[in-house]
Amino acid sequence: MSEDDIATLRREHREIKKTLGEIQKTTAFYQTRFGMAEQILTAVKKGSAKSPSYTPEFLRDPQYIQTIRNLCVQAIYSRWNLQKEPSTLVHVYYSVERKIREMVNNRQWNTMTWKIPGRKTVDRRTEETAAAKHWPKETPCLCVRAGYYMPNPALFEEPMRSELLKIAEKWS
Repeated sequence: MSEDDIATLRREHREIKKTLGEIQKTTAFYQTRFGMAEQILTAVKKGSAKSPSYTPEFLRDPQYIQTIRNLCVQAIYSRWNLQKEPSTLVHVYYSVERKIREMVNNRQWNTMTWKIPGRKTVDRRTEETAAAKHWPKETPCLCVRAGYYMPNPALFEEPMRSELLKIAEKWS
């Protein structure tokens, strides 16, 4: 193969690559428009359409999610140990936020890789502390009433288990 042939192949390769990039942009544009049209048609036919799911990039790291869940569990247990009452979502959020800021100051939380979670993220992770699908065995917490969480009595021995059950009954 001659130098001219190689130069021609390189030029053609660059042109094909450029064209492919343009085609991918155009396809993505039409794919988005097609999806929107499908949503509208479904809504017109059925009266409603299921919203497409979306997971932000920062929530795709399972270790990040589990770390926030664990901080929520710590917040719930901490309030229980200090005040013997369930934690509200607000209590958990402020406790988690305070702990993360402390971790940032101690260089234990890298804000370049993990952002400080917002209220909705912490609320969802708190709800997951009482959801069986997120834990290998018993859940660490129990939702005793909408927005109120306490340690799971199943994880304790007597007499603490009985004490937890009494308070859970009072709040449910």
